[in-house]
Amino acid sequence: MIGSPKQLPRYLKFAQQLQAHIQSGQFMPGDKLPSQRELAEQFGTTLMTIRKGLNILAEEGAIRIEHGVGTFVNSPNLAEDEFQLLSFSRALQQRPVGDTLTRPLETRSAVEHEKARLGLKLPAGQNPSCLSRLRLLDGVPFATQQSYLPPSLHAVAEAYTPQSSLYQMLQDALGQPVTMAREVIMPIVLTAEQAAQLDSQAGDPAWLSIRISATADGTPILYDEAILKHDHFVITLEHSGRRTTCQLKMVDGQSPDIFDYLTEE
Repeated sequence: MIGSPKQLPRYLKFAQQLQAHIQSGQFMPGDKLPSQRELAEQFGTTLMTIRKGLNILAEEGAIRIEHGVGTFVNSPNLAEDEFQLLSFSRALQQRPVGDTLTRPLETRSAVEHEKARLGLKLPAGQNPSCLSRLRLLDGVPFATQQSYLPPSLHAVAEAYTPQSSLYQMLQDALGQPVTMAREVIMPIVLTAEQAAQLDSQAGDPAWLSIRISATADGTPILYDEAILKHDHFVITLEHSGRRTTCQLKMVDGQSPDIFDYLTEE
């Protein structure tokens, strides 16, 4: 659920617009939303688009649908927490596999990285800042991460500490949460430089994760590139009707029992 409105499917565009109305206070906690037909007329779209968009918001916790009664706005303490993206550190904490540690490596300004610049929608000639970090499990490196931010947020990168949540710092700086992301994960082999950072061998397999995170209005504010040791992660897919959820999960050991991930609650 990220990108310019023209790039979004219609139901996601509607969900994003309705979410913005809720966050702006146009619809308050406990309010009953207009009927689906009224929303379709208001937003100039179809009933099917409205239904799909409302289902997305209901799954994320922003609203609740009471069939035969109506659709209601949830309280902020539920909706806001559900919409905020988990940071890498918080995601690891949800499935503890050992003692994880983040080690900041360096912070640079005006870094030439064309894909990061385009991902952040920066004008030509304006380069992003970069925060580099090393992730360790029980003292052993398992991932490197480079986070690129717009120049206006360079101070956030400079203020980062291992005890910080970069998402929370960005939320504090922007006055709104980071709520959307699009991520691509693909297999790679490590270069000599990458292998040295991860205490591995050049040519070893690994995962490359590239992620663009954005605020509720679709403004991209973070471009992440992470390289993950292949034997520390699995990708899980959960299907519910036509909706599919994909997750990158850290494993408990180098030879995970895949069945555990099929049966976990």
